[in-house]
Amino acid sequence: MNQPTSNPYAATARNLDIGNSGEQELADRIPRLVAVIIDGLPFAVLGIIAAIVAPSLTTEGGSQGSIALVAILGLAMVAFGIYQLVLISRYAQTFGKRIMKVRVVRSDGIEQCGLGRYFWLRAVVPALIGGIPFVGWIFTLVDILMIFGENRRCLHDMIADTKVVKA
Repeated sequence: MNQPTSNPYAATARNLDIGNSGEQELADRIPRLVAVIIDGLPFAVLGIIAAIVAPSLTTEGGSQGSIALVAILGLAMVAFGIYQLVLISRYAQTFGKRIMKVRVVRSDGIEQCGLGRYFWLRAVVPALIGGIPFVGWIFTLVDILMIFGENRRCLHDMIADTKVVKA
């Protein structure tokens, strides 16, 4: 009996073009640092502007222009946050990581890091642990310093079972 070589009804294989773990080169420390700075810069600038404008809101109820500016700044922060989530979902990269040409993959190097893993395990869990009074700063410091290890994985990478590689 002649057997078909492939199943025409099988789901299509998604080629992530990541290669296997032996072919991926870990991202250098400086591009990772610059990517984090780029990602935080819009929030910092918008936050500073909001902090400058906010005191005028408390005097006599604030002017309509000040209220509108703070609302626009808030919407801009939300819009940038949503844009970051879309980039993470599609490319496993934030805006800064795209500029620095690095991305996040699972530690086995076979699949791209998903949005849930990236958001919850790489961002939310470390933020919650880092927010614990008196000991959170120790976690945050260890998280940052672990990048100087041989495998260049921070503590949040180990929690999420991810690594950052050159794109």
